[in-house]
Amino acid sequence: MSAAGAVLVERRRHRCVLAVVCNDLVLDARVLDGLQLAAWPRSGGRTTMAGQTGSGASAFHGLPGMGPIELPGDDDTTLEPRGFGIEVVDRRGRFVDTVLAVDVPRDGLVTQLDLFDGPGDGALDGLPVHLFSAPQRALPGHVEVVRASVADRHSGVPVPWCRVTVTVDPDGLARRASGVADARGEVVVVIPAPRRTGADRSWPVTVGVHHDEALLAWDQDPAPTSRLRPGAPLPPALDRVLAQGRAQVWPSLDGPGLPALHEALLEGVDLVLRTAGDPHARLLIEGASA
Repeated sequence: MSAAGAVLVERRRHRCVLAVVCNDLVLDARVLDGLQLAAWPRSGGRTTMAGQTGSGASAFHGLPGMGPIELPGDDDTTLEPRGFGIEVVDRRGRFVDTVLAVDVPRDGLVTQLDLFDGPGDGALDGLPVHLFSAPQRALPGHVEVVRASVADRHSGVPVPWCRVTVTVDPDGLARRASGVADARGEVVVVIPAPRRTGADRSWPVTVGVHHDEALLAWDQDPAPTSRLRPGAPLPPALDRVLAQGRAQVWPSLDGPGLPALHEALLEGVDLVLRTAGDPHARLLIEGASA
């Protein structure tokens, strides 16, 4: 190309003030396809969609109010942190819809440590955000599976976004896995195959259900709606989902309610939790007790 036809391209370096890496707990790998992420100021404002970087992170550019530091000038500009929500939806249906509540700007990726109150012990710092499997997901054969359809014992209404924990103790080394219910109260807990001892093909498990409706409620009226699923309610923020207290679980319709269930997990067979005598094969619970 002649000098007369040359084009000068100006390059400006954009600073990324919000990025997320999502991890698949089942495969222990980054989720590199199928995800949509949207971010917006929690105080109100437009929605920004994420783009994927070469490393598989979901990065946001053009966030409301972040222009002065996304495109820095000669002077170092600082901004007071602003609360944002991030909605994560998997268009392939592998994961439960998730909402993250974070402060922006930030110097690094959103991590698991950001999803817990208090300073913690640093063990979660640097870990990517874990997504919880959806009940309809096709699962590999090297895992054990616990399922439930969770409902309120008084109203019979499904209990969305409750957290179910399953502790397996095959030989004194306890292993715990968690699942989060979807909007219909359906939940799956995926457990790496426990170690077999001798000829035994089953393991004792302890199951807890964590639910606190007041904690999950949005502090807005009307409650916000999904940015990625038009007309659908917005899931509660994941930090609140994880902070729910333990509910009472009803092993049978006659009661009493218990803080946990004790079941047997048979190798290769899904364990379906249900309240004995319930005609709809649901697991009935009542409120948070702690």
